[in-house]
Amino acid sequence: MIQIQTRLNEIKENPRVRIWLNDFGSARSNFDVLSEINFDGVKMSKELFWDLYENDKILLKHLIKMIKKKSNTIVIEGVDSFNKYIFCKEQQCMMQGYFFNEIRNSAVC
Repeated sequence: MIQIQTRLNEIKENPRVRIWLNDFGSARSNFDVLSEINFDGVKMSKELFWDLYENDKILLKHLIKMIKKKSNTIVIEGVDSFNKYIFCKEQQCMMQGYFFNEIRNSAVC
Protein backbone atom coordinates (compact mmCIF):
# COMPACT_ATOMS: atom_id res chain seq x y z
CA MET A 1 0.00 0.00 0.00
CA ILE A 2 2.92 2.36 0.60
CA GLN A 3 3.85 2.18 -3.09
CA ILE A 4 0.25 2.93 -4.06
CA GLN A 5 0.08 5.96 -1.73
CA THR A 6 3.42 7.22 -3.05
CA ARG A 7 2.20 6.95 -6.64
CA LEU A 8 -1.12 8.61 -5.79
CA ASN A 9 0.74 11.47 -4.12
CA GLU A 10 2.76 11.95 -7.32
CA ILE A 11 -0.45 12.02 -9.37
CA LYS A 12 -2.06 14.49 -6.95
CA GLU A 13 0.77 16.97 -7.54
CA ASN A 14 -1.32 18.02 -10.53
CA PRO A 15 -3.73 20.57 -8.99
CA ARG A 16 -6.54 19.42 -11.30
CA VAL A 17 -6.47 15.81 -10.07
CA ARG A 18 -8.51 14.52 -7.13
CA ILE A 19 -8.53 10.93 -5.88
CA TRP A 20 -11.86 9.56 -4.64
CA LEU A 21 -12.91 6.30 -3.03
CA ASN A 22 -16.13 5.14 -4.70
CA ASP A 23 -18.79 2.89 -3.13
CA PHE A 24 -17.30 2.92 0.38
CA GLY A 25 -18.80 0.02 2.30
CA SER A 26 -18.83 -2.47 -0.55
CA ALA A 27 -16.27 -5.03 -1.76
CA ARG A 28 -12.75 -3.57 -1.61
CA SER A 29 -13.83 -0.04 -0.65
CA ASN A 30 -13.56 -0.60 3.08
CA PHE A 31 -11.88 0.62 6.27
CA ASP A 32 -8.51 -0.81 5.30
CA VAL A 33 -8.37 1.21 2.10
CA LEU A 34 -9.71 4.31 3.84
CA SER A 35 -7.05 4.13 6.55
CA GLU A 36 -4.13 3.43 4.21
CA ILE A 37 -4.73 5.88 1.36
CA ASN A 38 -5.35 9.63 1.60
CA PHE A 39 -8.44 10.33 -0.50
CA ASP A 40 -9.77 13.76 -1.45
CA GLY A 41 -13.31 12.44 -1.21
CA VAL A 42 -15.34 9.38 -0.33
CA LYS A 43 -18.62 8.27 -1.86
CA MET A 44 -20.60 6.04 0.50
CA SER A 45 -22.49 3.20 -1.17
CA LYS A 46 -26.25 3.41 -1.15
CA GLU A 47 -26.45 -0.12 0.27
CA LEU A 48 -24.40 0.82 3.32
CA PHE A 49 -26.29 4.09 3.74
CA TRP A 50 -29.73 2.44 3.43
CA ASP A 51 -28.79 -0.35 5.88
CA LEU A 52 -27.38 1.95 8.56
CA TYR A 53 -30.09 4.57 8.04
CA GLU A 54 -32.78 1.96 8.73
CA ASN A 55 -30.97 0.00 11.46
CA ASP A 56 -28.41 2.16 13.26
CA LYS A 57 -28.43 5.93 12.68
CA ILE A 58 -26.03 6.48 15.60
CA LEU A 59 -23.41 4.27 13.95
CA LEU A 60 -24.07 6.01 10.63
CA LYS A 61 -23.47 9.43 12.20
CA HIS A 62 -20.19 8.25 13.72
CA LEU A 63 -19.10 6.64 10.45
CA ILE A 64 -19.75 9.90 8.59
CA LYS A 65 -17.71 11.82 11.18
CA MET A 66 -14.86 9.31 10.83
CA ILE A 67 -14.88 9.55 7.03
CA LYS A 68 -14.84 13.36 7.24
CA LYS A 69 -11.69 13.15 9.36
CA LYS A 70 -10.01 10.99 6.72
CA SER A 71 -11.04 12.90 3.58
CA ASN A 72 -12.09 16.39 2.55
CA THR A 73 -15.50 15.46 1.15
CA ILE A 74 -18.17 12.81 1.58
CA VAL A 75 -21.01 12.09 -0.83
CA ILE A 76 -23.89 9.90 0.29
CA GLU A 77 -25.44 7.77 -2.46
CA GLY A 78 -29.04 6.65 -2.28
CA VAL A 79 -30.84 9.71 -0.95
CA ASP A 80 -34.33 8.87 -2.14
CA SER A 81 -36.62 10.55 0.41
CA PHE A 82 -37.08 13.84 2.19
CA ASN A 83 -36.19 12.26 5.55
CA LYS A 84 -32.89 10.93 4.19
CA TYR A 85 -32.22 14.35 2.68
CA ILE A 86 -32.76 16.04 6.06
CA PHE A 87 -30.53 13.49 7.80
CA CYS A 88 -27.67 14.07 5.33
CA LYS A 89 -28.13 17.83 5.47
CA GLU A 90 -27.82 17.69 9.28
CA GLN A 91 -24.56 15.74 8.84
CA GLN A 92 -23.38 18.35 6.30
CA CYS A 93 -22.85 15.79 3.54
CA MET A 94 -23.11 16.11 -0.19
CA MET A 95 -25.85 13.87 -1.56
CA GLN A 96 -26.88 11.92 -4.64
CA GLY A 97 -30.05 9.97 -5.32
CA TYR A 98 -33.53 9.68 -6.78
CA PHE A 99 -34.78 12.40 -4.42
CA PHE A 100 -32.92 14.87 -6.65
CA ASN A 101 -33.28 13.30 -10.07
CA GLU A 102 -35.62 10.37 -10.58
CA ILE A 103 -34.70 7.92 -13.33
CA ARG A 104 -37.31 7.95 -16.04
CA ASN A 105 -38.32 5.31 -18.53
CA SER A 106 -36.84 6.21 -21.93
CA ALA A 107 -40.34 6.09 -23.45
CA VAL A 108 -41.43 8.89 -21.09
CA CYS A 109 -38.48 11.18 -21.77
